[in-house]
Parts: sequence; C-alpha cells; structure tokens
Amino acid sequence: MLDQGFSQEISVSETSNAAENVLYDVMAKADDEFSFNHPLGDDHHVYFVEPETNLFDDRKSVLLVRFVEPTDDATYLEDVCPTSCEMRERHGWSQMTMIAHKRTWFRAPEVYDFFDKLDVLGFFDDFDQVIFTGSQACAHAASVFSVAAPGSTVLLFSPVATADPKQADWDPRLSAEIHADDSPRYRNPIKLLDAAKEVFVFFDPREKLDAQHAAMFEQKFVTKIRCRLMGKDVSYGLSQTDSFIRVVEAAGQDTLTAKSFARIYRNRRRDRSYLRRLISATRDRSTPVITGVAARAALTKFDARYFRNALNTAETELTKLGQSLPNVATRKETVSENVAA
Repeated sequence: MLDQGFSQEISVSETSNAAENVLYDVMAKADDEFSFNHPLGDDHHVYFVEPETNLFDDRKSVLLVRFVEPTDDATYLEDVCPTSCEMRERHGWSQMTMIAHKRTWFRAPEVYDFFDKLDVLGFFDDFDQVIFTGSQACAHAASVFSVAAPGSTVLLFSPVATADPKQADWDPRLSAEIHADDSPRYRNPIKLLDAAKEVFVFFDPREKLDAQHAAMFEQKFVTKIRCRLMGKDVSYGLSQTDSFIRVVEAAGQDTLTAKSFARIYRNRRRDRSYLRRLISATRDRSTPVITGVAARAALTKFDARYFRNALNTAETELTKLGQSLPNVATRKETVSENVAA
C-alpha cells in the first residue's frame, strides 16, 4: 500500500536526535512485516502499520490517522503506539501516525506532497472508514488533512480552529511564524472539514480560548462535546481512564454520539487529577457543602491528603455555620460536578 513510491526502510543509524531514537523504539514494537515508515523532510515522520489481513477479513477495514507533536522531551513519542496498536490488535485496524519533531502545525511542503501522493494512489479508498484525530495544534492538522479522505470521521480534542493570528487575534498562543509558508494548500480547517462525514469537537468550556475556537465549528455535521474540568488538553485527561481509547473505538463502530460519550465520560470519577480539579472548583465558589460532598466521594476512591484536608476544611466551615454534610450521598454525589460547572 504505502510502499508504492516510497522507501520502506530507514536504518536506525540515520536517526539524529533523541526523539528519533524513541520513535524507532516505538516502531520496533510493531511487526516489521506490516510496517512502513518514512521521513517527510527534517521535521516530520510518517509511521504506518496494517494488521494481518487474514485474521480480520470479515471485519470492516478502518484506518486511524493520528497527528502527534513534541512535549518538553522525547517521551511524547512513547504514546504513538498504545491507542493505535490496541485498535489494531483488538479490531484489526490499520494505523497511520504523523509525527512532528517540533511545533510546526504540520505546515511543510513535504507533508502536503505526502497527502497529495496518497490521493493520487487512491490510498484512502482501500478502507471502509478513515478516522482522523489530533489534539490542540494537531487537531488543526487533523482537520485540514482529512480533506484527503472524503467521508471520514474526525475527532478533534481542544482544537485550534484557525492558526492564523489575523483570524483569531484574541488568542495569544498564535504567532505569525505559523504561517511563514504562504502556501494555500491544506490551510483552512473549518472549510476543509466540509468533506468529512462527521466531526466531533471535544473541549472544556471553562477554558476560554478553547471554547472560542470550538464555537467556530458551526457546520451541521459537527457534534460539540463539552468536557468540563478536563483542562487545556482534553485528550490527555480522557486517556487517564482509558476513555480516549473508548471514544476512538466508538467512532470506529459508528456508535459515538453525545449520549454515548456521556456514558464513557463517567470514567472521569476514577481520575485523581480530575477529582482534584473538581474539588478546587467547588472551593473557589466557597460552597463547603458541595466541597465536602465531592471530597467525601473522592476519598472512597483515593486516600489522598488533599481530599482529606478538603473534607476536614468543609466540615469545619459547616460547623461554624451550624450545618453539616448530608448523611447519605446525593445521587452518586454528582451534584457537585453540576455546581462546579
């Protein structure tokens, strides 16, 4: 498939930095017989793996396309495999991972040419379903390059709707360097998403900039899903309880809706970081009853000092007011989440 017109192997000796070394460690986990990897200029890499087709001939063929960018060190590449590999092993999905070794927004001629080449080869036509996904700047890339596979499903987490500072001068994260290349190719994510079958936008409405970007996706086929208290990187928050994998899996099974996500999202109550953010939000609102209820619920899952202190403080404040916490948990103690929102 992808080996048409491209070199199939790159020796480890060609790697030039720590990030690439981690990349090859990750790729070593996959079966080389079914793998393809290729550099796209100096700053990008594509990694493709397909399953053994004889094991999954009766299943729908799905391709998961992910976009990954650097964190503060090379460890970001260690997350290239888990979600995609699990979908490959469990459901027989193929995976393509686009990797940037620095913040580029995937704005590079080599990346454009690669997707043009896939279009010419009819590569995406070989799959019953193609899923594009990315977070933040990578969501921008997933949006624009999804046009290469009309009818695809696009999962955008905390997306940036435009990287052009002229169109979003309210976002200080954007800078003129993003559009240093003045190529019109793969440029307007909102317009290019018109080729998609359905788009899901996941964001935390408490994050002002993310909410403003999410509001820019106005097409009828876009489903906006609010993930309160997930913070600036919703995909990371969801991954802490395996919810990210379940979302991707549901998309591939055509069962992802706002309602089905609500069931998946219940897993956040098993995330210590989420519970801490929840309690912090209730404390900011000076609501000791709600704080106490949330802290008590958190302590049933985690014996953490922060939660104990929050509960003790809430009970002390209530005692001064001549009040106390309810003796019975109120409807799974979810009222605190509604108030915090």
